[in-house]
Amino acid sequence: PTSIAPKVTHKLPNVNQTVSQLKTPAKDIEPSSVQLSDPATSRPHYRNHELEQIMANNKGSTELNLLSKQLTDRDMEIVVYYVLQNNQTLLRLSLFDNHIGDEGAQHIAGLIRYHKTLKEIRLNNNRIGDEGIHYFADALKKNQTLTTLSMQFNEIGDNGARYLAEALQINKTLKSIPLMRNRIGGKGAQYLIQALQHNQTIKSLELENNQIDVDGILLIADALRNNTTLTYVSLFNNQIEDQGAKHLATALRDNAALLTLNLSETNIGDEGAQYIADLIRHNKTLKEIRLNHNHIGDKGIQYLADALKNNQTLTSLSIEHNAIGDNGAKYVADVLGGSTTLKHLYLKYNKIGEAGSQHLNASQLNNKHLTLHF
Repeated sequence: PTSIAPKVTHKLPNVNQTVSQLKTPAKDIEPSSVQLSDPATSRPHYRNHELEQIMANNKGSTELNLLSKQLTDRDMEIVVYYVLQNNQTLLRLSLFDNHIGDEGAQHIAGLIRYHKTLKEIRLNNNRIGDEGIHYFADALKKNQTLTTLSMQFNEIGDNGARYLAEALQINKTLKSIPLMRNRIGGKGAQYLIQALQHNQTIKSLELENNQIDVDGILLIADALRNNTTLTYVSLFNNQIEDQGAKHLATALRDNAALLTLNLSETNIGDEGAQYIADLIRHNKTLKEIRLNHNHIGDKGIQYLADALKNNQTLTSLSIEHNAIGDNGAKYVADVLGGSTTLKHLYLKYNKIGEAGSQHLNASQLNNKHLTLHF
C-alpha cells in the first residue's frame, strides 16, 4: 500500500554513558534525524471501510475522536490521508487506546509536519517507542502549530527522550507533552530538563510512573539545579526514596521558578520528610508540595510542621495516605495554629484517631487562614 513515508531503518544511539557525559548541556546534544517524505496524495491501497466512512463524514470538522477503535499502524495511512486531503480545519485529533506502534507513528509524523491547523494530538495508551518518537521529534522541528502532544502509557525510553529533547530546543509552539507511564529513566529525564532550559513554552514536566530510581534522581536534581523555566514537576510513582529526596531538596533550595513539586508515591519516609522540610525553609517560590502515599509518620510531620512555622511561600501541603498518628496531629495543631501563609494541609487517610482529630479541630477554630483536610 501507498505509505506516508518510506520505512527507515536506523540504529538507536547508545545512552549507556557516564554521568559526566550526560551532564553535557542540552544544546550540545548531537542532532539526529529520520527521513520523512511528502505524504501520499493518492488513496491508500489498504482499506478499512468503517474507518474511511468515519473520515469522510469528518470533513470540515475541528475535532476527530478515534478512541478505542482497535486501529493499527496501517490504519494510520487512511487517517493521515483523509485529514490532509479533506480537512484543513482540524484542531484536535484523539487516538487514545489503539494498537499504534512505531510504523503508525511514522505516518502521524507526516501529519505533524504538513498539517497547518492541528493544535492537539492525543496518543495515550498505544505502543509507540523510541523509533516512533524519533519520527515525531523530526516533524516537531518543522511544526509551528501543535501545542499538545500527549504520549502517556506508551513505550518511550531514554533514547526517545533524547530525540524529543533535541526537538524541544528548536520547537517553540508545543506547550504540553505529558509522558506519564513510559520507560524513561534518569538519563532521559535529564535530557528533557536540560533541553527545556532553552525552551520558554513548556512549563511542566510530567514523568509519573516511569523508571526513575535513586541514581536517576541524582541526574534529574543536577539538571533542575539551574533550571529557570519549569514551574511544575511531577515524579509521582517513581523510586525516589529518602536519598532521592535529599538530592532533590539540595538542588531545589535556590530554584526560583518551580511552583509545584509532586513526590507522591515515591517511597519517602521520615528521613526524606526531613530533607523536604529543609527545602521548605530555604526555597522562596514553591507554592505546593504533594507527598501522598508515602511512609511519613509522626516524626516526619514534625519536621515539616517546624519548617512551616516561618514559611512565607508554601500555600498547600498534601500528606494523605501516610502513617501520621495522634501525636503527629497534635504537633501540627500546636505548631500551625498561628500560620498565615499555608492555606491547605491535607492529612486524610492517615492513622489519626479521635484524640488527634480533636486537636486538629481546635486548631482549625483558632486559625481562619488555614484549612485542615483530615
